[in-house]
Amino acid sequence: MSQADQPLVVRPILATERARFDETLEANHWLGARLVGETMRYVAVEDGEWAALVGFGSAALCVRSREEPFRWSDSQRYRRLRYLTNNQRFCILDAHRRPNLASQVLSLTLKQLSADFEARWGHPVVAVETFTELRARRLHERLRAQSWTLRAPRRPEGLLAASAAQGCNEAALAPLRPPSHRREETDARSGHQPT
Repeated sequence: MSQADQPLVVRPILATERARFDETLEANHWLGARLVGETMRYVAVEDGEWAALVGFGSAALCVRSREEPFRWSDSQRYRRLRYLTNNQRFCILDAHRRPNLASQVLSLTLKQLSADFEARWGHPVVAVETFTELRARRLHERLRAQSWTLRAPRRPEGLLAASAAQGCNEAALAPLRPPSHRREETDARSGHQPT
């Protein structure tokens, strides 16, 4: 099989690819390459070339619109936030833009994200959050098609308040798998505290 016939593959970056990942993201994404918290960086490779970059980091500490359906207390949020991750960067590289590439990359990434998180950070993630612009109608249609729930905050708060001025004021949440209360009970018995 020639490189031009290779199917789309999404995988975590190798340690030796970190500089290239950061440089490429700096050059192609308006927010740059900085990811925060417990991070996972992915590259989508198609026909032997990098086609997209995806970055995840720790979930935002307090997002009322995300937490309303859960009805978490402050202590519950503190214990459970480690099981959420935030899709902090998603970048399709211009040279590889084609119909449905973004949806395919997102789908392939989410299928492996929880297992990759557990291998790297010692715990799974059960949901992914991201923040989008209210006016990004086509993006919202794609997210809904992949089982994301969109929640517009009543009032922007915290980092969302700063982002609201730029139009980034809708939280989206996607479940990856049913939450396991056993894991949280094990953490509680072992005295493990989220970092």
